[in-house]
Amino acid sequence: MPEAFPDRSAIAGTQLEQLHRLYAAIIPANPFYTQKLGPNTATPSSIGGFIESVPFTTKAEIVADQHRHPPFGTNLTFPLERYTRFHQTSGTSGMP
Repeated sequence: MPEAFPDRSAIAGTQLEQLHRLYAAIIPANPFYTQKLGPNTATPSSIGGFIESVPFTTKAEIVADQHRHPPFGTNLTFPLERYTRFHQTSGTSGMP
C-alpha cells in the first residue's frame, strides 16, 4: 500500500526545517538579507511567525542594492568563486 500524503502539520514541519537551513546559510553570510531582516534574523519558530514578521523582497530593492554595490550587490551568500551562473531579466519592467 502506498504511503499516505503528509498532513498539514507534517508539511509545515518540513517547511520549517527547510527555513531553518536557509537561515543558517544566509545569516550572517548574506549582507543584503542580514540587513533587511534586522531584528528578524532569529530563526522563526513557526511558518506563521515567519510570514507575519518577514517582509517581501522586491525587485526594486535588489536593483537599488546592485546600483549601490556594483556589479552584483550585497545579495551574495558565498564567495564569487562559488557561483557559476548569473541570470538577469530581459528588462520588461525597467532595466535588466
